[in-house]
Amino acid sequence: MINRLTDALPSMPSSIVAGDSLRVVHADLAATYPASEGYSATFIFVPERGGSAVTIDGEASSGGWLLFAAGSVTADWAVGVMRWSVKVESPDGRFTAENGSINILPDPASAADTRSHARKTLDALEAVIEGRASKTDMETTLADGRQIKRISHEELVKMRKTYAGLVAAEERKRGRGGPARILVSL
Repeated sequence: MINRLTDALPSMPSSIVAGDSLRVVHADLAATYPASEGYSATFIFVPERGGSAVTIDGEASSGGWLLFAAGSVTADWAVGVMRWSVKVESPDGRFTAENGSINILPDPASAADTRSHARKTLDALEAVIEGRASKTDMETTLADGRQIKRISHEELVKMRKTYAGLVAAEERKRGRGGPARILVSL
């Protein structure tokens, strides 16, 4: 078993929790592009929804090119998908050696609202329909730019059905909503 606090992972993980350290070694890159021959490696992370890129210089080690991002670095990463790439450079030029994506999960210890967009919207729609909406609920803005407070009751009820379906699908995907169908054999 890999000790994730001290040992490097052999490949980029599919997800990490914001605030956790990230340590990955790319052994194959170091064999082909050794630092001793003038190569360097840079790891670049860019939020899929846009935002500033995070660039981390790779460290040449005996095991390969090492990426190390301290927890203080990943704590600032936005929750969601980040695209990553490894750029290799030498005096002869630069190219992208590897790329992929990593899902940044919310830190459970943070006070951040970790509900999905669909869940937040469904909660706001239900609050408005039931007459218990807060100012924040009323000012929820939908993808088309409209605020909930400007939508008719009939349309709110229709939208609630749509968002309830989206939330149910999310919960089934996470294994919390039960099966989509119950199959019976006679």
